[in-house]
Amino acid sequence: MDTATIELNDLTIVSFVSIFEQTLILYLKEIVESQMTPEIEDEVILKLRDYTIKQAEYGRFTDIIDLFSRSNNKELAGMVKQIYTYRNWVAHGKPPEKNPSKIDPISAYNRLSEFLKGIEASATFKNFLRDKSI
Repeated sequence: MDTATIELNDLTIVSFVSIFEQTLILYLKEIVESQMTPEIEDEVILKLRDYTIKQAEYGRFTDIIDLFSRSNNKELAGMVKQIYTYRNWVAHGKPPEKNPSKIDPISAYNRLSEFLKGIEASATFKNFLRDKSI
């Protein structure tokens, strides 16, 4: 494979992960916000909401992957984390001292999509979607 194709493939994966990351953060924010009712005025609860949303935006993204992974998709969650590690490696200039497992864009897309579909198929998420349009 020539250098241009490799670079395009790598940038495609960076783009896929960016969209995936924003989708999971949106899901997390929407779920947290959906639990808040106008009657909730407890300062600690409101601070917990704000902290959770802030952590979603600025914390470790692998923690969010863990939040959405289920016992039956731990292997898939591990593969998603490998894609995220690869994305970070590419985004930080491909430092030679770190050399993550290679992944092609089609496999990355399929794994990220499968993870999202698993979330969307869960009973909890279906109930959430019934009440809220994302």
